[in-house]
Amino acid sequence: MSKVKDRIVHFVDDWTHAEALARTGFWGAHGGAGSIFLARDTGRLLLARRSHHVLQPGTWGTIGGAVDRGERPEETVVREVREELGIHVNTTDLHLCYVFRDTKSHFVYYNYTVLVTEEFQPVANWEVSEHAWVEFNQWPDPLHFGMQAWLQDPHGERTLRALVRQITDENTGRRDRSR
Repeated sequence: MSKVKDRIVHFVDDWTHAEALARTGFWGAHGGAGSIFLARDTGRLLLARRSHHVLQPGTWGTIGGAVDRGERPEETVVREVREELGIHVNTTDLHLCYVFRDTKSHFVYYNYTVLVTEEFQPVANWEVSEHAWVEFNQWPDPLHFGMQAWLQDPHGERTLRALVRQITDENTGRRDRSR
C-alpha cells in the first residue's frame, strides 16, 4: 500500500474504533487483543502501566489495542507489540489464555501470553508510562479491569498459571541437569 493509502486506512480505522467506544464503552469496532510477556529465563511476567493519554490511565495490564478491519487477533498482538515496544514477535510465541466477552455490547478482547527467551527492558511511549516484570500472583496495583477479569476467570487464571508453571519446571529441570 502507498503511504497515503496507509494513512487513510489508519484514519478510517481510528474513526471506526472511536465510534465503537461511544456506542459500547470499548475501543475497537472489531474487538481487541493484547498480551503480557512471560520470560523463559526467569518465569516472570511483563505488564504495562497505561499512560495518562489513554483510557483507564495508571492501571496495569496488557500491551494491545483494537483489532483492525480484516485483522486476526494474533495479527493485532504482533502489530501492537511492534508499535508499542518496537520488537517483533511471532504468532507461534503467542498463547491464548483468556477471552473477555461483554454480554451487553458483544465486545470481545483476546488476551495472550507471549513467550520470550529472556527479560528485556522495554522503553515507555505515549501509551505506556512504565513496565514491570513480576512474579505470578505479585500483581502491581491497580490492575486494569481487563487484567482483573482475566485473573478472576477460573479458566483464564488456570491457563496462565499452567504456562508459568511449565516454564518454571523447565528452568528447574535445566538447573538440576547442570549440577
